[in-house]
Formats: sequence, structure tokens, C-alpha cells
Amino acid sequence: MVGLVLHPFARALPCDVVNLIVRAFYTYHVALTVRGFPTDPRFGLRLRRLVPLASVDSQWRHAVLPLLYRTLVCEEYAGGRRSNLGLFAAKGRRRWVRHLLVLGGGNAGELLSVGWPGLEQMSVVGGFAGVEFMRESVDLQALSRVNAPCVSMRLMNSHCAITHLWVGGDALPLVRRIARDLVSLRVGDIADGVELLAVLGDAHFQALEALTLEFRDASPGSHVVGDVRPLAVPGCFPALRALVVRHCPFDVRVCLAAIGGASAGCGRLGRLEVYGSRADVLALAESRAVLPPARSVVVACVGVARAPVDRAERFVAAALSNRSLFSVGSLSLTVIGSRPVAFVEGVACVGLRALELRVPLRLDVAERLLEQMPRLQRLCLPYVATEATMLSVRKGGVLSKSLQLLSMGFWDCRQDLRALSLAVVAFVGRLPELRTLVHDSHVAAAVRRMIGGNDQLRNLVITDHTKLSF
Repeated sequence: MVGLVLHPFARALPCDVVNLIVRAFYTYHVALTVRGFPTDPRFGLRLRRLVPLASVDSQWRHAVLPLLYRTLVCEEYAGGRRSNLGLFAAKGRRRWVRHLLVLGGGNAGELLSVGWPGLEQMSVVGGFAGVEFMRESVDLQALSRVNAPCVSMRLMNSHCAITHLWVGGDALPLVRRIARDLVSLRVGDIADGVELLAVLGDAHFQALEALTLEFRDASPGSHVVGDVRPLAVPGCFPALRALVVRHCPFDVRVCLAAIGGASAGCGRLGRLEVYGSRADVLALAESRAVLPPARSVVVACVGVARAPVDRAERFVAAALSNRSLFSVGSLSLTVIGSRPVAFVEGVACVGLRALELRVPLRLDVAERLLEQMPRLQRLCLPYVATEATMLSVRKGGVLSKSLQLLSMGFWDCRQDLRALSLAVVAFVGRLPELRTLVHDSHVAAAVRRMIGGNDQLRNLVITDHTKLSF
């Protein structure tokens, strides 16, 4: 943030507007969390990005200081301990502290003994320690005995409510006990499918907004204890907005029905992600498969050898014709095929705004898809085939009047850049509303040179994947 320059107009903004700007800046450039979990241990360093904003004038300073001093950070590392505790030496600054972030398995008890009158939340990343400060908390004592990479809790006097939790499968009994307060839950290394479904069926996750389930491996039946069957009474997830399931060893549709179905009290999800290598993951794309309603859907068949081309084609075609995806706004599909997909027809997802196909395909297939998706605004095709016979672009009129961003990568590239660039230029020439074209760096440079003085494409921003991602 060195060298930050604000327009003089910034000094004349109303106080409410300044507060909104500062909080948005804090959220996107400082907090950096994924489903409630800090993802970068250098949080203390990122706090410095707020300092230039505090130097604009007294109004900006008044908006920045509560956020600058909101989080007390303590990091344990091999050489000792780092902390921003020194920031709070001045009188009155402790009242702003709301969040204690302990990184590297540090001892929270010592910091809490100092006294922080406004402290509301504590997060521990990299191993839980320091539970002696709340000996009466059975839940915290239980956390000290299980694999818990990340814990976040709401503090209330001498009591706490665990709100964000990342634990191993051995902690499922604890999850059942604290389900009501959880806002975000990630369970990894799950070995017992029966116990998992029992916990999901018995507990009431009234406040849970994000759930991630990661099974131990992808070997069918290798670690499933007992007979996994659909729940007679699905779990209760009225607030759920994000669901991720990775490598479910039994039929993943059983798992989704227990969590994301209407009978589980779950409304429309913001995001649904399913990863796996079993046949039932591919079966999710079938036109008869009913998926939980969601605004964004990711289905990825990963960790397997390349599938026969007919299987990959069926996967893509079935997914795009699945009527339960009719109202989805964003869709991402991944499958490894032995040859590029050459045929996709009968698209039912006509309302899609964003589509990512991580599947080898021909350029003429992309043309036919665009003709059937009148609302598509963003398209990502990272594995476009480059053989001469597959780069042919049909002559014709406009392909799409809505597409604004196109990201393309090239699979098994054996073609010279001139032929490749000609095909790309011919393709984008039929997209009048296209504003941004993303390519591999060497292709982006070649396309930029070829467009040259083309009046139709002179306003097109051409960049590479290192500068802009889908």
C-alpha cells in the first residue's frame, strides 16, 4: 500500500460513505477469509495496508482506527513469537479489540489474562492450545484432544460458543454437541459414513451457513463402516448457503439429499461443489438427477485416468441438459477426457451467466454452446483443442450479444501461433459485446499483434492468465 493516492474529492465524502469504503477495503484486502477461516498467516502484516487510509484526514482516521485495532494477533513460530500487542500500549486502544487471532498453536490464556473489555471472538489456527483459561468448558477441553486445525468462537463473559470449526472425522461426536452455534463447519479425513449421516440427521444446525465434508480417500467402500442408506429424517440446515463434498465413498446423492434438499429445511444454496472420482459423481450430471437448488454449481470428476471420449461427452451434454440446473447462474464442469468433446446439443441451462468447462473440446463446440445460451456473460474454456481440423470456425453472424469475458487455454498445443491466432480472431469477431479476452501469455501476445488496427476489436482488452483469472 506504499504510494496510495486518493483523489482530493475523498476528503469531502460523507461520513457514512467513508465508513462503507473503509470496511469494504478491510474485507477484501485485509481480512482474507474463506468461509470464516483465515487463509494467510501474515494477517498482522496486512493490517499495515490500513495505515495510509488513516492518514487522509480526521474523518478517515476515525473510520480506520476501530478496524486497525480490531484484531489482536499472536503468532507462534520456530524462532519465537510475533504479536501486535505493542499497538495497544496507548491508553484507550484496548477498547477497540474485538477479535483475538492465535496462529501456530500459541497459548491464548496468557493474552486473555491481560483483559480486553470488548473482546467478542477468538480464532486459533494451526492447532488448539491454551484451553486452561476456560477449564469449565467441556467443548474446549474436547477440542484439545482431537485434530482441530482451525477453531473460532464467540466469547461471552467466561463462556464461549464455537462458531467456526475445522476438525477431523474423529471429532464428529463433538460436532453433534455444538451444532446449534456453528456458522461454518469443515470436517476432514472422514472415515465413517454411517456416523457422519447419523450426526447430520440428529443434530440441528440452525445457524450453519457453510459446510465442507472431506472423506479420507476415493476408494469405493474402502472406509465406509456399516450400511449407508438415505436418512429417513434429513438433517436441519435452514441457513445453509455453501456446501462442498469431496470424494464421498458412497453415493454422493445420498449425502446431498441429507443436507441440501428441501426436506432438510434448506433454501437455495449460494454455492454447491462436488468433487470425486466415482461413477455417481458423473451421474450427478444426468438429466434425471435432481440437484439441490443453487446459484453456483461445481461438479468435478478428478483423480482418475482419462475417461473415454463418449463418457466425457455424455457428462457435459447431460449436465447442460439437466433441468434442475435451469435457474443456476454459474456452472463449472470438470472431467478428464481422452479426446476433445466434439458434440453438445440440447442445452437446458439457458439462464447461465457464467460457464466454465474444464473439459477438452473443439472450438466449433464452443460456437454451438454460445448460440444456445443467450444470457451468458463469462465463458472459461481452459482446454481448447488446437489440431488444425478442430480449429475450424464456421462462417456466420453473431454468436452471442451478451458475452463480455472469454478465457481460453489450449490443450496439447501442436499448432503454430499464426493458425491458432487466426482461429481465435475469427471466433471473437463474432462476439460484438466481448470486452476482455484471456489467453496463455504467448498466445495473448500473438493475438494482440494480429488484431492490429482492426476497428471492430480495437477496444478489446487482451491479457493473460497471470493478470486476470476467470
